[in-house]
Amino acid sequence: MYLKEHRVDIVLLDLSLFDPEGLEAIGRVRTAAPHVSIVLLSSVDDEPKAMQAIREGAQDYLIKGQIEPNILMQALGNAVARTTNKEILTDEKDRAQATLNCIADAVVCTDMSGNITFFNPSQAA
Repeated sequence: MYLKEHRVDIVLLDLSLFDPEGLEAIGRVRTAAPHVSIVLLSSVDDEPKAMQAIREGAQDYLIKGQIEPNILMQALGNAVARTTNKEILTDEKDRAQATLNCIADAVVCTDMSGNITFFNPSQAA
């Protein structure tokens, strides 16, 4: 598949061109290129399917027949920015986790109710 072999920043996917549910195509794109941004084209009738696709990993959708050039460019730019920001946050989280796992002091985080939400494996003996 092309996505596995080439760097692609964004996929513009027309939901009506795929399987009856249209959502399997998103799964195939995610499998081939987990970090690619996906923007969907949808008809007004398929808008609920597009909303479901957002919950399953697409970044945005546009309604066919209602797309102006500036709206298209804004949607594509926002989708790439969201994916880039998510990658940056993931990298920062991984770096923070590695740091917490290496320090000798115990670190415990709690929520507002006092429930423990995180603790690191303390290296102290």
